[in-house]
Amino acid sequence: IGEYLDPELDPTTSTASQRDTVPGPFSFTQYVGGLHVLFAAMVIPFVWMAYQGGNTPQLMTLIILIGLILITGVAAARIARRRE
Repeated sequence: IGEYLDPELDPTTSTASQRDTVPGPFSFTQYVGGLHVLFAAMVIPFVWMAYQGGNTPQLMTLIILIGLILITGVAAARIARRRE
């Protein structure tokens, strides 16, 4: 432990007030877009069930819902990008 705390090995000292925030692996824009894609993907099993059951109105409604979720995700990601 002593060598990790040796000031000669790491001459730069920092305090909490000097540090920048550490960025995460994803930006806020990616989280927003990714959540919309995830929610759209969660509808896919219901699309498959409607397709297998021959329920065309429900199938078309769910496909439109997926499209609207993805369009909303693109718009929300663009808004989030402007706020970063």
